[in-house]
Amino acid sequence: MLKERGILVNMNGKQTIRCDVSSCKHYSNNYCSLQQIQISPISNVNSGCAEDENYCASYEKK
Repeated sequence: MLKERGILVNMNGKQTIRCDVSSCKHYSNNYCSLQQIQISPISNVNSGCAEDENYCASYEKK
């Protein structure tokens, strides 16, 4: 169960997006409230480290 806007939502059989970016307006109790997100590459980075090479393009500052 996921508590969203004070309502318990049954998430069985549904995909969830875990998130720790509390500065994003879509952040809600360690989850992303969007139904889908866009992950985009960071230009000219080839470190081989996932967190260096991509970012959530759906991020919006609170």
